[in-house]
Amino acid sequence: MVVRARRTQGGPDDTVIKLRPVVPTDLPEELRARKDFVVEVDAMPGKYVCSASFKGQAKAGAVRETVSGGQPLRKLFSKSQRAFFADHAPDGVGLDDLSMLGPVIALKRSPT
Repeated sequence: MVVRARRTQGGPDDTVIKLRPVVPTDLPEELRARKDFVVEVDAMPGKYVCSASFKGQAKAGAVRETVSGGQPLRKLFSKSQRAFFADHAPDGVGLDDLSMLGPVIALKRSPT
C-alpha cells in the first residue's frame, strides 16, 4: 500500500491511496465504478502487476499545513479514501500512525 499527499505549484493539492498488487475482480463493483478510483496495470521489465488508486483532492496549502503539524494526516484524505485504507492496511495501523517521508522535489517538463 502506498499513501501519498502531494503539493502542486499553481494547483490544488492531491492525495492517493494505492494498493498493489490487486485482483480487480476482488474489488467491489461500486468502488470500481467511481470516477476517483482507477485500476491500472504497472509494467516492469519482464512482468506486470495490477494496482488500484483511490485519488482525491485537498485544498491548496493543506499538505503544507499537515506537514507543519497543523492538522492530523487523516484530514487530508476523504472519508471514502480513509475507509479504503482501513479495509486494506495491516491491523492496528491508521493513517495518523504513518510517518511522513520527503519532501521529494519533482519537476515536470511540458511537451514542446
